Amino acid sequence: MSAGEHTLPGIVLVLDRPRDPLNVGAVVRLMGNFGLPCLRLVEPAAFDPAQVLRLARRGQAVLDGIRRYPSLPDALADCGYVIGTTRRVRAIARPVLTPEEAAPVLLAARDEGRPAAVIFGPEDFGLDNAALDRCHALLTIPAVPEDASLNLAQAALLVAYELRRAALQVNPVGTEARAPSERIAQGADLEAMFSGLHAMLEAMHPVQIPGRTDHAMARLRALLMRAQPSEADARLLAGIFQHVAHGLLDPRDGP
Repeated sequence: MSAGEHTLPGIVLVLDRPRDPLNVGAVVRLMGNFGLPCLRLVEPAAFDPAQVLRLARRGQAVLDGIRRYPSLPDALADCGYVIGTTRRVRAIARPVLTPEEAAPVLLAARDEGRPAAVIFGPEDFGLDNAALDRCHALLTIPAVPEDASLNLAQAALLVAYELRRAALQVNPVGTEARAPSERIAQGADLEAMFSGLHAMLEAMHPVQIPGRTDHAMARLRALLMRAQPSEADARLLAGIFQHVAHGLLDPRDGP
């Protein structure tokens, strides 16, 4: 990106059920400052356009481009690579990046032709486990452990700054871009794959031990997200999982 370019298309900030309209306004302002035009809000969202413009007088372009969604899966359906912001340590391993590390990865991912997303959770509790399960990696800001909680807008500011800084570098270091035929699977393809996996696990264990399938799903979801399957890979796996599930439920349909 040259210094004359002013926006970073293909990078999406997603606010999951933000509670404070002042925070939404502050995020709109900083997105304008750093050339990020794409903001998505997951309902219910505290959103007051008039209040936003009081905080971000030159934020009309970002404000006009805001898209609102009934759920987080809907907001991520067309996204290829997703990073979730959190300060919680998770039992299931996922790559954990700082804003500086995450920025070139996001820029490289969006160059594959799919939006790359950063999710910020509600101000009181942050992203829940279901949201983090939809992420390829986690982003943690290295604050001191005894006082690690940042305001939503402060966290978004650090991410936006690092994205802008990485984009202005002549040779940003990031992940290798895939060939067009090997684009990373987007949200809808991933969820179809995970739906097939869930059906297969349930067919394998028709008599359920409480929590077993959910625990296995969480671990397998994390493993497959780390692998970053392509669109073709995700569709292939979805078909295999569904076929195995169908065969287990009705052995007469087997070979």
